[in-house]
Order: sequence, then C-alpha cells, then structure tokens
Amino acid sequence: MVRLALVAVLTFVAAPAAAQTTPLHVESNGAPLEVTLVGAEGIPFTCTTPCALYANPGPWELEARGAGVRSVSQTLELGEDGATWNLRAGSSGAYVWGTLLASLGFASLGLSASFVVMALTSAPGDSYNEMMATMIGVMGGLVATGALIGGWSLIGSNLNGVDVSLAPAPGGGLATASGRF
Repeated sequence: MVRLALVAVLTFVAAPAAAQTTPLHVESNGAPLEVTLVGAEGIPFTCTTPCALYANPGPWELEARGAGVRSVSQTLELGEDGATWNLRAGSSGAYVWGTLLASLGFASLGLSASFVVMALTSAPGDSYNEMMATMIGVMGGLVATGALIGGWSLIGSNLNGVDVSLAPAPGGGLATASGRF
C-alpha cells in the first residue's frame, strides 16, 4: 500500500501543467491573405485573414501569401496577454517596376559615363567633342537620377510589414510595436 501511494505522488508532481492559451488576431490591410502559423509544437495552422485563434505564448513562424502581393515569412513572439498582428503585404507589381526602374537608372549611369569617356578621348581638345560629352553627361545624369528616385520610391514605399498590437494591459493602456520585413 505504501508503494502505490508513492507512485501516485510522483505521477502528480511530474505531470506537466496545462498549456495557457492566449487570444491572437491576424488581420491584413487590403485584400485577404492566406496565413500559415507554426508554433513551437511544429503543427501548422492555416487561415485567411481576418482570423482569430487561441494559441500558446512563444515564438510563431508566420508565412503570408496572396494574389498580387509578395509572400513574406517572419518569426513573431506571442505574449501571454494576447496580440493583434496586422499584416501589410507589398504589391509584387510595384516591386518589380521599382526594381526595373532602379536597374535602368544604374544602366543609364554606366552608359552615359562610357559615352562621355569615349567623346573626350576620341579627339582630345576638340570643342565639339567636349560639348557633346557635357550634353551626354548631363542628359544621362538626369535620366539616371529620375529612374533611381522613381525605382527606390516604389521599392521603399512598398515593403512588407507587420504591426503588433498587444492586448490591453490590466489597468488600461495599449502597447504597440511595428516592424518591416
């Protein structure tokens, strides 16, 4: 009888505590996104925004994808008080056009620099060649500057991101954080 009581006490002490779940809301700006969340247990959960679930606190790997937007992957920390994750997915079309414009800007710089060098070295001291080199340099610089500014503007304003809003703390108040990926 003593042995059975000892086994019951050891089993009670060694049993893991029940997992505490917390509310998690996943939303998106714009079109709905398909979101896959994978927690520490390694079990994927897939939903379409907006979605709400109760999840274990800790790190979560978030993957979001949708039509016409760039797919994203980010590891986020879910606190014990719950959170709202608001996703911003950048347009894949704007990102491609931004990349093409920036590439055009760099190509224009390289081409105009090579034409300037060619005009200046083909007939040193010739005023016509010096004038043409100046015109090519100025025009190439203007085209390159416009393309680079436009390209970087499209790329920079179109980043993916997530705003994390923590659930209200006891006693009021709301803590927020923001990040880009």
